[in-house]
Amino acid sequence: MTLLENLKIKRALDKKKRPLRPSLYEVVIGVVQEHHLGPDFLKKLADVSLKGAGPQSPRDSIRPKPALAPRLFPLAGEADYGLAQAIISQVNNPYLFYAYGPEEILLCSALYRLNPGLEADKLENCHFEMLLAYELAQQELQDPGEPGKDPGGPEEEGGEAGGL
Repeated sequence: MTLLENLKIKRALDKKKRPLRPSLYEVVIGVVQEHHLGPDFLKKLADVSLKGAGPQSPRDSIRPKPALAPRLFPLAGEADYGLAQAIISQVNNPYLFYAYGPEEILLCSALYRLNPGLEADKLENCHFEMLLAYELAQQELQDPGEPGKDPGGPEEEGGEAGGL
C-alpha cells in the first residue's frame, strides 16, 4: 500500500460521523428549565455541600435514571442562565455532566468525593442515589469496626499479646 492510499484510508476513517454531545451548560440548563428550578435550589445545593456526604439512608426502592434530552442550542432567560452558571461553578466536578435531574445534581458532589473514578457507563445509566448507596456500603465494608480500632491488628498492652 502506498503512502497516498494509506492517507486516503486514514482520512476516510476520520470522517466518520460522531454523535454531537451536548455541552455541560446545555445539560444543566435543560435540568433547570425542565424542572423549573429557582434561586432556592442554590440554597439546597449549599446546604448539601456543607453537610458533606448527603443523605445517609437512601430509599428502599431503586429509581430509574431520569431521561434528559437536552436541546443543542437552548434559549434561556437571564434568570435561568445565571442559575445554570451558578450551579456549574458551585458543583464543579465531572459527574455534573451526567446529572439529569435536581436530585442528581444535589448528590453529585458527595458521589464524586466518595469515588472520583466511576466509569461513564455507570454514570449514564444508574441513578446517582443508587451509586451513592453502593459507595457508602463499600465504605462501611472497608471500615467494619469502631473508628480507631483495628480488628486484625495487635492488641494493646495488658491483653493476651502485650507486656512481654
